[in-house]
Amino acid sequence: MIRMDIEDEDDINKARRRVRGFLSENGIDRYPLLRSYMLTIVSELARNIYLYAKPGKVNVSMIDEGKKRGIKLEFIDHGPGLDLEKMKKEELGKNGLGLGLTGSKSLSDEFSMDSSPGRGTHITCIKWIK
Repeated sequence: MIRMDIEDEDDINKARRRVRGFLSENGIDRYPLLRSYMLTIVSELARNIYLYAKPGKVNVSMIDEGKKRGIKLEFIDHGPGLDLEKMKKEELGKNGLGLGLTGSKSLSDEFSMDSSPGRGTHITCIKWIK
């Protein structure tokens, strides 16, 4: 498992580099599309933390569930939080934050987000190795 802090813009690139190394160490280089998806998610959601809710954290781990093996990405911040009910009613993806969330969700096999105004946000993305 790796844990990274996101406090400034340089941390976004540092996170990408560390995740790239983590994926390589865990044999994900054999799956270039999967690696690309994971790096895109890290870039998008780490950037959202930096732009809207810094400081925050990114955690990356390998997970096993039965016979499945996957990569779990977690993005945690204590920023202003999101009004999920309001976001459901609006078209997600019209602003920068929504684009990062929508894109990351589409690249994940499993995606969950826990957030509310004033409480911060916790996003989990899982991609199973096929």
